[in-house]
Amino acid sequence: MRYKNLSILVLSAALLASLIGLWIARQPTQGEVVGQCRVQAEKFVLRVTAKREVGIIMPVPGTYYTYEYQLPATSGWRTIAIFRHDDEIKDPCSQITSLNSSTTTFFIGWIYGMTTDSGKTWSIWNAETDLEGWHPVDYQFIRSVHIDKDGRGIMHVNPEKFPSGQLLTEDYGKTWKPAQNAK
Repeated sequence: MRYKNLSILVLSAALLASLIGLWIARQPTQGEVVGQCRVQAEKFVLRVTAKREVGIIMPVPGTYYTYEYQLPATSGWRTIAIFRHDDEIKDPCSQITSLNSSTTTFFIGWIYGMTTDSGKTWSIWNAETDLEGWHPVDYQFIRSVHIDKDGRGIMHVNPEKFPSGQLLTEDYGKTWKPAQNAK
């Protein structure tokens, strides 16, 4: 009887170790490219590459979106941000706006990126870390963004996840603050 219990214990431990090993070996990673688009600004190119998520045990893999830029005098691409989205977005370049020769913005999920110096430097605003009291639960958190030529703007967000439904900026989106009494 003692040996039978020991055998069950050893078998259970081996099975658990195998499952843990399988889980570790199958961490999600970026797989095949499923889409790519480019926006040509006056002094740089912004590229978005969508790659299917692979290695995940869950039944619904997501898509990774990599935002990169290339300056004219360079041959390589530099990464600005990588965002994992639960769903595939049909046209991520529709969420990119060039305001003038030096200012371009983009958004996806709960992040917003912008440059005001023709792509030399980029700022990323992330609701997960930059918006007090909000936690990433909504891949469609940012609904739309409108920035004026003077740098003032409004971000429409999911009102079910953020009470006012709007955030305001005065610096092209480097910082955002909740709109007061907005609905």
